[in-house]
Amino acid sequence: MFPIVTAMGSLPVESYEDAKALVASGCPQAPHCPQLPRIFREDLLLEQGIAPWERAGLIQRRPDGRPIVDRSASGFAEALARFSRICGVGECGVDEPIEWYSNDESLFADQSPTYLRFRQELLERAWPGKPNWVKAQLAGPLTIARYVTDERGAALLDDPELRELVVASAALQAAWLASDLRRLPWPVMIFIDEPGLTGMGGIKEAGNTGAEEDLSTAPDDDFISRAVGAMAQAIGQTGALAGLHCCGEADWSPILGSGVHIASFDACRHFEGMLRQAEAVERFLSRGGLLAWGIVPTEPEALAAATAEGILGQLGEQMAALASRGVSGEALRRQMIVTPACGYGLRTVAEAEKAYNLLGQLAAWAGKTGGRGIRL
Repeated sequence: MFPIVTAMGSLPVESYEDAKALVASGCPQAPHCPQLPRIFREDLLLEQGIAPWERAGLIQRRPDGRPIVDRSASGFAEALARFSRICGVGECGVDEPIEWYSNDESLFADQSPTYLRFRQELLERAWPGKPNWVKAQLAGPLTIARYVTDERGAALLDDPELRELVVASAALQAAWLASDLRRLPWPVMIFIDEPGLTGMGGIKEAGNTGAEEDLSTAPDDDFISRAVGAMAQAIGQTGALAGLHCCGEADWSPILGSGVHIASFDACRHFEGMLRQAEAVERFLSRGGLLAWGIVPTEPEALAAATAEGILGQLGEQMAALASRGVSGEALRRQMIVTPACGYGLRTVAEAEKAYNLLGQLAAWAGKTGGRGIRL
C-alpha cells in the first residue's frame, strides 16, 4: 500500500483537461483535486477558506478584490450572530450545521469548478487509470486567521471570537469535503494547507494564498494544537485521513501531537526542522501517523537539476538521519507518502510538467518496490 505518491493541488495550466493529464500521469494511484488559480479566483487558497464567510455576509471586498471582515458594515452583528449559531459556536441555530455546508453553492461546486469535475469523473469511473487513494486539500484555519484581516488591517487571529469562529467554520468545511469524497470507493486523504504556520515573525506570501500580508502575529502552541486537532477530528469522523501541509519552516511539535494523521513537510528545504523533532516523529509514527515527504523540488533551480535517482538518494539520506536519532526505520519506510515540496501554481507550465514527470517515475518505483529500495 505504501509509499503513496501524490501532490499538493495548485497547477499553472489554464484548462482542466491539461491539469487532469498532469495529475493522472504523475499521481496515477493517488490523484489529487487540481486547483487552477490562474483562471479561477475561487481556486486561490484564501478564497476557498472564506467561501462560507462570504455566503454568510461577513466578507467585504476592497477595490482590489481583497477580502476583509468589516465590523462596521451594515448588518454585520446580526450576520455574525447567525453564522456563529450555524457553526455551533454558542447555541446552534439549525438541526445539523453540516447541512448548511452541504449546499453546493456555498462551497466547492460554484466556488471551484475544478472540484466539481474531479469529483464527478471519479464518481462515474471516468478518471484515467485505477486509483487506490483520492486526495483533496483546503485552507486551514491558522492561515485564514493570519491572512484575512478586519477593516483596520488586524489579523482575525488577534480577535478571540473571530479566530474561534474561523476554526469552527473550517472544521465544518473539512467535514463536508471529506464526507463528499467518502462516497467514492477509495480511501480519502484531506490535507489542511497551512502556509500560515511558516515562521513566527513577519513574513511575506507563502504558498498560493493570493495575499501578501505581514504575518507578525504568532499563534501559540495551544491554539495551533486545538485548531489542527479540531480539523483532524472533523475529517477523521468521516473515515478520511487528515493531513497537515506546511511548505515552510515550522515547529512541528504541536502538530505531531495534535491528532492529525499525516504530517506533510518540505523535505527539500526544511528537513532540519523535522529532524529536530525526532522524538516527536517517533511517537507520531508509533501511533500510526504518516510522513508526507515533500521531496520533489518546487524551487526552479533545484527542480531543473532534479532526477528521480537523486530524489530517492536524498530521501534515503534523510530517513537514515531520522533513524540515527531513534526513529524506527521500518516505520519510516512503511508509513511514507512522497509529494512535491509545495504546489506549482506559481511556477511555469514546463516546471510543473517536469515535476509531474518525476512524480510519475517515483510512482512507478513505489509500485515495483513498495519502498524497500531505500536502505537505512
